[in-house]
Amino acid sequence: MSSRGAFVAATFRCFGILVFIAATAHLYATTLIKQHVLARIEDEGLRSFVAPGYLLDHIVLGVFMLPIAFLMYWSAPALRAGERWAFVMNVSFSLAILSTPFLMFSLVASRETHSPLFALCALIMGLVGVGSCSVLLWARPEFKST
Repeated sequence: MSSRGAFVAATFRCFGILVFIAATAHLYATTLIKQHVLARIEDEGLRSFVAPGYLLDHIVLGVFMLPIAFLMYWSAPALRAGERWAFVMNVSFSLAILSTPFLMFSLVASRETHSPLFALCALIMGLVGVGSCSVLLWARPEFKST
């Protein structure tokens, strides 16, 4: 593949690392939410109703981001070689990641987005989403059609 393939491979290695950082931060934030947010719900019945789903959601999302990060990183040689499966897989990850910051800011109240960790993860996901979609669109002609 051309120099485009080498560039795509290198950037997806970086994107995989960034998604891993965001996943790790997300899992860390889960412990903070448990200790500092959910613990403040005084009504035991309400806390026992809200906490399991909220924590499950955070854990599942953080855990699902780990294989996405790994596959973005691991598929770099296949992207360099112009393998169509790597392109399709990374397009699906990239579109999902691209939608994340927009959904976060449309569904979460602005006063809740002042957390530095939240802002960092939103920034990482936004950069990875825009960057990965742009790089894949730019290199699309290089990928095999079969």
